[in-house]
Amino acid sequence: MGKKNLTLSRTLKTTVIEKQQQTDQLRPELNKNYNRLLQDFSDNADVVFKEFTIYHQVKVLLCYVEGISDEQNVHDGIVRPLVRLTCPERFDSDFTVTNFCQTDSVLKLLKNKILTIGNISTSSSYKKIVECLLIGMSVVIIDGSREALVVGTERQIGRPITEPMTEVSVLGPQEAFTESLYINYSLIRQRLRTKNLKINTLIIGVEAKSMVGIAYVEGIVNPKIVKELKKRLQRIQIDGVLDSAVIEEFIRDSPFSIFPTVRRTERVDSCTASLLEGRVAIVVDRSPLVLLAPSVFFDYIMAAEDYYDPPIAATLLRFLRLIALHIALILPALYISFVTYHHEMVPNPLLISVAIQREEVPYPALIEAFIMEAVFEILREAGLRLPRVAGQAVSIVGALVIGEAAVRAGLVSPAMVIVVALTAIASFVIPRYTLGFAIRILRFPLMLLASVFGLYGVILGYMAILIHLAGLRSFGMPYLYPIAPSDASGLKDSLIRVPWWAMLHRPAIFLNADKRQRVAPNQRPKPPIKRRK
Repeated sequence: MGKKNLTLSRTLKTTVIEKQQQTDQLRPELNKNYNRLLQDFSDNADVVFKEFTIYHQVKVLLCYVEGISDEQNVHDGIVRPLVRLTCPERFDSDFTVTNFCQTDSVLKLLKNKILTIGNISTSSSYKKIVECLLIGMSVVIIDGSREALVVGTERQIGRPITEPMTEVSVLGPQEAFTESLYINYSLIRQRLRTKNLKINTLIIGVEAKSMVGIAYVEGIVNPKIVKELKKRLQRIQIDGVLDSAVIEEFIRDSPFSIFPTVRRTERVDSCTASLLEGRVAIVVDRSPLVLLAPSVFFDYIMAAEDYYDPPIAATLLRFLRLIALHIALILPALYISFVTYHHEMVPNPLLISVAIQREEVPYPALIEAFIMEAVFEILREAGLRLPRVAGQAVSIVGALVIGEAAVRAGLVSPAMVIVVALTAIASFVIPRYTLGFAIRILRFPLMLLASVFGLYGVILGYMAILIHLAGLRSFGMPYLYPIAPSDASGLKDSLIRVPWWAMLHRPAIFLNADKRQRVAPNQRPKPPIKRRK
């Protein structure tokens, strides 16, 4: 009985799938397809339908959406050629009624010889045709044919290419991605002019169809990463993709970790450099931020300017950022632990000065630190939400006035104001906003541990963070690479930045093992040899 029920259920599933496929197929009758489109796009004034009868015999239906379709391309590349065929005797045409009727396929004739737009494909799926209409393409349906022509007439709506706003650099290119998917494609193509650059496009979204592109360099990238990324993208079922941040939440390895495992960038040069290292770029239509995966911890302390500065300067700056990261993370907790428990670790003159300052403060060090940190975070958010001109003034004036007033009122000590100010300045040194946000969050539990256990609590919290980082993965890749696991070639562009002629190999963890060579050996510059007379 069990085998019979299993066979029956499989048969029913097969029947349902076949019926769905049949309903999804175009009908050979033009009127049925037309009525179905009219029903699905009822009460939509921007959807245009035009009927033609070419050579007085074959009916053709053109459909497009005003606004998102380029009407000039539609008119010049589709409407005008079809109008010429409605009255061929009025024009000098290469085709006569006789040879037109003898053509095996009207669809092939229109695609290959009549329509003057290069991007033309065919589709027999009604669902795909609707999706193409909603992203700006035009559809030409021919009476008697089960396939329709899908013509690329999308309008390129978007702002011009500008300088990066969140990843500012003094040196190097000043091109940033825009909200247009195809402009972003072209920006990547202009820098990677190779046939190995592959760009695949998916449509994600149930109600709002959004195009999502995957870019990678074939032969360099690890094929397993590309396969896994496509798998994660294809299983996304959501009403609409508003921004690349939505995609990021669906494809992360550790969704509840506050540390970013998929990097965002608006710089074209950073994106292309990552592609050449074996990473994959995810480009989302209507979003100026491109996602890069896999991503490791040290990616977030690097800046684009590191590759345009001398290697020694770039290395020193990276160490400076790492020191600033630790200051932003543990400085308030260290202050609380020293003031509350470990007086012997503070020099006597400094300890006396701090004690005198805190004599009139009515709160313990923890409450004092929480008040100041909370006020600073409020001022930071207010500065971000207000208009740009007023936001900076509110942040600066608010911090000065409130800090001075709090000290005069005896609510906080001057030493705490200095600690919070140093912490805030150090947090701005971190190049990536997403990592800086994680540091801001972790600062508060470390302060709490310091108030309960002192310096031991700070050490325990720091070790817990390291253990968490060591367990993180980005598309299966260790987050602390190239430290854990250690890789000599990866160390050349993590904590330190060696000269370009010394970066012989790409990071082994991201890419295909056959394509590790990045720079040819023996290219170290040398002074010319003086010949003796």
